[in-house]
Amino acid sequence: MKQKIDLHKLNIALFLLLFLTFVYLAYLFPFSGDDYDWGSYIGIERLKDHFSGYNGRYLGNIIVLVLTRIKFLRIIIVPVIVLLICDRIAKIARLNDYCYFIPFVLIFVMNRAIFIQTVVWTSGFSNYIPPALLVLLIFELFLKIKSSNGAEYTGKILLFFLGFCSTLFIENITIFCMCFAFFALLICVINKKNVVCSIYYFIGTLIGFLLMFSNTAYIRIIKSEDDYRKIFNLNDIFKSININLSLIIKHFIQYNSVVFVVLIVSLVIISVYESKKSNRIPLIALNALNVLLYITIVGIDAFDFDLSELTYLVVNTIVIGLLFVSVALLVIWCVEPVSERNKVLLLLLGVPISMAPLLVVNPIGPRCLFTSYVLLVCLTSILIKYALDLLKIPDKNVRSIHICSAMLMIAIMAFFTCKYLPVHNYMVDRELSLYEQLKKGNTVHFENCPNSEYVWYEELDGINIPKFKAYYNLGDDVTIIQDFDFEQKDLT
Repeated sequence: MKQKIDLHKLNIALFLLLFLTFVYLAYLFPFSGDDYDWGSYIGIERLKDHFSGYNGRYLGNIIVLVLTRIKFLRIIIVPVIVLLICDRIAKIARLNDYCYFIPFVLIFVMNRAIFIQTVVWTSGFSNYIPPALLVLLIFELFLKIKSSNGAEYTGKILLFFLGFCSTLFIENITIFCMCFAFFALLICVINKKNVVCSIYYFIGTLIGFLLMFSNTAYIRIIKSEDDYRKIFNLNDIFKSININLSLIIKHFIQYNSVVFVVLIVSLVIISVYESKKSNRIPLIALNALNVLLYITIVGIDAFDFDLSELTYLVVNTIVIGLLFVSVALLVIWCVEPVSERNKVLLLLLGVPISMAPLLVVNPIGPRCLFTSYVLLVCLTSILIKYALDLLKIPDKNVRSIHICSAMLMIAIMAFFTCKYLPVHNYMVDRELSLYEQLKKGNTVHFENCPNSEYVWYEELDGINIPKFKAYYNLGDDVTIIQDFDFEQKDLT
């Protein structure tokens, strides 16, 4: 008991240290790209028009409007929401004091492109990270309602509110939440349990869904009247799915190898213990198949085989589908009790459903995969907990596991601090240099940003110069020149 109490106190101390480190890191994160639009008069004009013709991401738009104007709030909100996501995953996986920081590590070793477009980039953070937290809260609340056989009135109102809010950030997650709400309602009606709760959630989600897609922007997209966003027609469907599937494979599967390796290893450990009481040959075959399929998925893109669009689509669809089925079969076969098994299967099902809408729209980016990645980390964390319970690690080793995972998190934070401190110093110097150069004339020259690969849309190119000028209230007569790879280019 004493060790558990000490362990809990240690967790609190390490969490506070992690939070303070993250606050400093968020302070170093720069503005870039669309942040300049939202932080200028352009953002206010969009608000006055109620974002009509722009998009239906009403809550995400309001959050970015606030965060680009109150920087102090940004350096607090970013760590709070990201760490809350990690904390909720730990709670869902029942990693309370035991290996509490494992989900934190798995979240922060995400693909760099996803990280810089969601955690670092304020515009990306506002639209892509809050819905991931809301999805986890909804999932957790349903688990509590199921275990307690119902919910109070406040719980029902909370479900309505969470369902409504979760649909006002990003389109593919809005569709995912609508599917989840319908599925939850269907299951509750069939089982004749918690029907009222599911109705509250479904209605809230439906209202948000209709509110988002009632924005005139989506009518223009459907009619192909939008120059930037498109839904692919039947003539281009194979080509579009190939392009977007390739991006998903690279940024979700290939570049997130740490989580997939941990997932596969956890399933191997679970299967080894399960094989002691059942036929081991199918379990060995399924685990070998998982390894082979993952290597195949990574290899097809890594070695850039010369495949036709149709062949690429068919091969990857089959391989990814087999991997999904193989993992699901192992979970069904090995994970007990049924409640834990269903929890993992529901999260597993949520991963492809949350990504499916991305196959037929353009443009998409790695940031669109954040919620899917969170669901993947959540189900992986549950399997880690299940595997560790089977291993029956002695209590004396628990402290070592905690310290190692927590120290790894601190090391990750230190790594990012080393990357973003030069970026922050550059941005401060650039702003001072801007005003100094404007005193001498209308031509402003900037050096290349250090560690620019860790900043989304840092370049002041033809797209970003008008945004930069709007943010700093610069006139059209100001010419901006920035170095790229030490080669000077006029990008006005």
